[in-house]
Amino acid sequence: MTFSSVYLLLRLLGTPNGLSQTVAAIAVGTSPAIVMRVATELRAEGQVTQRMLVFTALNVLYSVVLSKIILGGMHGAFRGNWTAAVLHPVYLLCGSLIAGALISSAFTLLRRSLTLSDEQAVAILFGLLLVALASLKIFALPTMLAPLLAGVMIKNADRRPLLWPRHFGTAGGVLIILLFVLTGTVLTTSGLAAGALIALAAIAARMVGKVFGIVAFGPASGLSYRQSFALALGLMPMSALALVLVDDIHLIYPDFGAQVAVIVLSMIAVLQLIGPIGVQLALRLSNETNEKEI
Repeated sequence: MTFSSVYLLLRLLGTPNGLSQTVAAIAVGTSPAIVMRVATELRAEGQVTQRMLVFTALNVLYSVVLSKIILGGMHGAFRGNWTAAVLHPVYLLCGSLIAGALISSAFTLLRRSLTLSDEQAVAILFGLLLVALASLKIFALPTMLAPLLAGVMIKNADRRPLLWPRHFGTAGGVLIILLFVLTGTVLTTSGLAAGALIALAAIAARMVGKVFGIVAFGPASGLSYRQSFALALGLMPMSALALVLVDDIHLIYPDFGAQVAVIVLSMIAVLQLIGPIGVQLALRLSNETNEKEI
């Protein structure tokens, strides 16, 4: 629903087909870092919180896969190479599966000798991820998809409960702040002005798609309409994932990537500000916060 609503509105505004598809695919994603950090700070627990985390992971998966399929289609549209248009997405998806399996195996080996609740162990796991990300860059594989698939494999391969710290200790707070700073460094005043109107329209369509999709099916899954709306509101954040996807496109097709960046970076500029507030409102609206009294 998010992809369809953003795509249709951009087409109505006269945006080219390929550009509309790409922006719509990126708009599907939700920022895991922001959702997890806000949920942790509010000590949120409950149906809405758990589903918010699940939907965030699914949205990342959908956004990356859609973007890579569309990127493959660009090889045919821009270069007339339809063989690459088919084989490139296959390579990215299959390569990500193999890389995810390797990351999962390495994590399993580390887990046998580490306690994940220990911040020193978290630092070692960060090192594992950095090595994995460097390797993914070498083989030109999606940096978001393989770690996500690794998490799925870890979850399903081990029946024991896995106690994973959402906040990653003090280092986690610094990394979240760094995320906002790095996002701000790529934004320019001229870029924001150029894509502002289309970006605002895309943000509105994105929210309509998420609200409509979740509210329509939420009650059938046991949520009230209030909880369903809160869940949709909590999926508002959009940041680092979108930046990575835009960068991947820009590296291969600089001119087209610049057009995508004008819209997406403007969306990020707005959602970086209101996204965390939306998550807070969602968790409080669903009465799932356990904030400490001061």
